[in-house]
Amino acid sequence: MSHRIPIVGILFAGVLGGGCGDDGGTSPFVRVTAPNGGETWYFQGDDRDITWESSGVGDTVDIQYYDGTSWNFEASGVSNTGSYTWQMPDVASPACLVRVTEAGGGALQDESDAAFTIAPASVTVDSPAAAAEWPRGGPQRIEWTAVGLTNVGIEVSTDNGATYQDVVASTDASAGSYDWDVTGVAGSTQAVMRVSDANDPAPPPDRTPSATSGAFSIQTIEVTSPNGGEHWFHQGTDEKITWSRVGLLGDDYVDLHYSTDGTIWNEIALAEWNDGTYSWTIPNTFSSTVLVRVRQAGGTGTEDVSDAPFSIAQGTVALVNPTTTVTWVEWFDYDIQWTALGSTANVDILGSWDSGTTWDPIPGGSGLDASSGLFTWNLCRPAGEGYSVKIRVADSAEPSNADTSETVLIDPITGSGPREQAPGEDDTPVSEPIVTAVFPSAVTGASSLPPRF
Repeated sequence: MSHRIPIVGILFAGVLGGGCGDDGGTSPFVRVTAPNGGETWYFQGDDRDITWESSGVGDTVDIQYYDGTSWNFEASGVSNTGSYTWQMPDVASPACLVRVTEAGGGALQDESDAAFTIAPASVTVDSPAAAAEWPRGGPQRIEWTAVGLTNVGIEVSTDNGATYQDVVASTDASAGSYDWDVTGVAGSTQAVMRVSDANDPAPPPDRTPSATSGAFSIQTIEVTSPNGGEHWFHQGTDEKITWSRVGLLGDDYVDLHYSTDGTIWNEIALAEWNDGTYSWTIPNTFSSTVLVRVRQAGGTGTEDVSDAPFSIAQGTVALVNPTTTVTWVEWFDYDIQWTALGSTANVDILGSWDSGTTWDPIPGGSGLDASSGLFTWNLCRPAGEGYSVKIRVADSAEPSNADTSETVLIDPITGSGPREQAPGEDDTPVSEPIVTAVFPSAVTGASSLPPRF
């Protein structure tokens, strides 16, 4: 038995199969895909892409957004590529929509299926805190909280925000922290940290959002001497280690060390008052690669090392007379004697009338032939000076290559000729020679000649 289906039935079935909610991919349409409801997008942050799908639509579309109150044109005649980079408007609303319409007022359009939120992007600096003290050269963690940002840039100022320099140009905003070695920056008690949107094309001062910390301190110690190239001598004069400090309290203490290789450090002094200077008796460690380190006491906090090596050598100038505390008589001749070895060609004879604080050339005692080993000084006390003197013989080319006497006491009464008045004397001029029973030969270091009357 055969079954026949009417042709009309077949045709009807074909129509139903090709329709019924299926346009077969041929009907024109526009469909917004983002934002399509539930998102939170941020203004003053990164730009976001509005996306859509379309078919059978012209080459351009118009884009509008709803700010929770009214519809606003964003752009007209946008190329129908399916994507548009939106610089977010300064709108704060949880009831926003986007609409994409065939350009020129066409009938084809679509809008977000549900509302999305536009909110302000933001960033805050959590660390360093105001009044924090960060030692230079040690790792510190910069911390922030960022909302609506992909990357942040970090800068530091050492002049309370007047100028900035980069710490890092761009780093992941979501990380919330960045470890900084506190290098390449000057010490300051008015340091400020700034964190801003690294994707904002504006110069850093104009970026939004942006946040700064309160003022904090970058603590530094900087060795100023020896800082490279000096020549210091064992058995010569004591030398001053000097340093500057920023952001450190005056009652801090420092440890001082020296090294000939930058690895092994030898103690100079521990827990010294942090006043920027220390008088160092040079050790018998002879090297051309010496460095000095000054650091906060206890080995923590900030420190600094000589920028370049300096040298310690054996002193080649040695004082032979006077070497002990002696008494010399004013206006007598006295022999100052020394030995000089090696490269020392000339020496200077210096006197200090203030126990070694300051030194002045003794008349006639500059640039002497070092090999002579002798200078005869007619002891003349400068006006206004006291009755004791220290004597130093120094290499003319390397003044720190020197040797210094003990204190020489001066007898202002014994002797003859013009002289300064002793304390307590009246103003009556001395017109007659003063003669004493002490003969020159009995005074240490004096010549055998009698005083000159």
